[in-house]
Amino acid sequence: MIFHALSLSALKCLEKFEEHYQHSSDNLTRIELEKIKRCGYRVVLVAGDELVLSGEQPAVVDEKTLLALSNAWRSICGVTNRPQVVQKNSWQVIDRISEGVLLPSHRSFILRRFQQLEDEDLFIILLTGNELHGLPAYELLMLCDFWQLSLGFFHLHACGVQHNRYLYLFTGPSDAGKSTVAALSRSAGDQVIDEDQVLVHSLAGGGYSADGWGYGIVPCEAPLRAIFRLVQDSEDKLIPLNDMQVARLILERQSDILGGMLFDDLLRKSFHFASEIARQVPGYDLHFRKSPDFWKLIDEEFPD
Repeated sequence: MIFHALSLSALKCLEKFEEHYQHSSDNLTRIELEKIKRCGYRVVLVAGDELVLSGEQPAVVDEKTLLALSNAWRSICGVTNRPQVVQKNSWQVIDRISEGVLLPSHRSFILRRFQQLEDEDLFIILLTGNELHGLPAYELLMLCDFWQLSLGFFHLHACGVQHNRYLYLFTGPSDAGKSTVAALSRSAGDQVIDEDQVLVHSLAGGGYSADGWGYGIVPCEAPLRAIFRLVQDSEDKLIPLNDMQVARLILERQSDILGGMLFDDLLRKSFHFASEIARQVPGYDLHFRKSPDFWKLIDEEFPD
C-alpha cells in the first residue's frame, strides 16, 4: 500500500502508524502489516490541518481538487465550531470529489475513493485524529481484502483443513463450530490452514484451493474437495446441497467479511466466482458432534 500524506498532521499519523507496526511483537499485528504491504492500492491521507503540497501528492489528481478536499474536511473536523449548513456544504464538496467505499450501515464513513479517474483506484482516508495507532486499521484491512478480490482471490469466512492430500472448508457464522472443527482436526493429525478466514483461488491445472488469511498467511495448493456448512448436533451426518445452495452459502460467508462493499466491479466478480466454485466444488450440511468422527463420514463420501 502506498500512502500520500498531504499535511503535517497526516505525516505524523503515518509515522505513528509505521512505528507501531514495525516495532510490535504481537503476531496478529505483524500479520496485519504483511497484508498491508501486499496491497497495491494508493491511499491519500487527509487530516484536519492545512494542506501541504510538496511533490508527494498523486499526479492523477490536480492541486485544485486536493485543496478543495482538504478545506472541506478542515471545516468539518476543525477546532472551531462551524454552522451546520457549512458542514453540510463541506460534505457535498467531499461527495463530489469522492465516493464512499462501504455501505452507510457500516461504521466507516472516512474511507472513500476518488471519482472520475480512468483505470485508476486511488483512495482517501479522512483522518479524525482519534486513530489509536495513527491510521485506522479496520479501513486499511478492508482495502487489503478488496485488493485480494481484485486479483482473483475470493475471501471466505471459513476454517480450512488439509486432510490427506485435499483441502476441505468448513463454514458458518460466528459460533457455528469452526474453531471446534479446527481443534478436532488437529487432534486427528490434520493440518489447519486457518480456522477463521481463507482466500479461495484457482489452480493452474484447474479446480480451486485456498490460502489461510485470518490468523496467518498460509499458502496452500492442495485441491479443494468440498465445502461444509456446520450444524452442531448430537449425531454426525452429511446432507448434500445443490449448486444454488452452495453459491448462496459462499456469498453469505463472504459477506461476513466484505458485506459492506460498494464496488460494482468487485461485486460482479464475487457473484461470478461464487457461481464457478459452486459448479465445481460439492457442498454439504455437516451435522457433527464434538468428536473427530465426522471425518469418517467425509472419507466415506470422498474415498481416495
